[in-house]
Amino acid sequence: MNEVTRTSQQVIADLNNYFITPTPENLEKLNNSKEKMEKMQKEVLYLRNSENEFALTNYINLIDSLAETADRSLLFFNEHEKEDSAKEFAEATRISMYISEMTLTLIDSELNTYERFYRGIIEQSGEIKKLGIWVMLMITCLLMLLTYGFSLSITKPVKKLTQAANELSRGRFHLPIKVDSNDEIAFLAQTFDRMRININNLISEPGEEWKDGSSNG
Repeated sequence: MNEVTRTSQQVIADLNNYFITPTPENLEKLNNSKEKMEKMQKEVLYLRNSENEFALTNYINLIDSLAETADRSLLFFNEHEKEDSAKEFAEATRISMYISEMTLTLIDSELNTYERFYRGIIEQSGEIKKLGIWVMLMITCLLMLLTYGFSLSITKPVKKLTQAANELSRGRFHLPIKVDSNDEIAFLAQTFDRMRININNLISEPGEEWKDGSSNG
């Protein structure tokens, strides 16, 4: 938008230069400035949004008014109506000043819009950060529960196996060893249980032989 202000001021300057020195070169400069201003006007249209629509419409109308007033001033000058040309030139200068003021107003409005936009982004990022913290806490709790369950799946069979070993050390070979597991601990428990059965059989065999001998006698 600052470019629009500079271009409108350049139109006034080129128009004044032509009035002072009405040469084809100065007229060409004036026409180039007007074409550039019209081009900038079209580019300004892309800045329109719901918040600046009214102000931007007035801004575009001011640019149109400046172009029309400059054309009338030039027309009166070429027709040697210097008084009317001077009035239109003064009006064009006044419109150019309005364009400069409105440019600042629109820029300030755009900055406020961007400020609100970025403030909203910052607030949203804060909410996302809070959500991320809660998610991390939930994941941490879930991992702790899974770790606890996994540790139980290991320590519980080991505890049962330890109790069974203690029972064997007390000579209680008649108690079966049962471990609910499907890993190496279960295999170890089965080995312990076979050992218990074998020891129990070895202990039981002499008694049975003695009973058989007594019955034969």
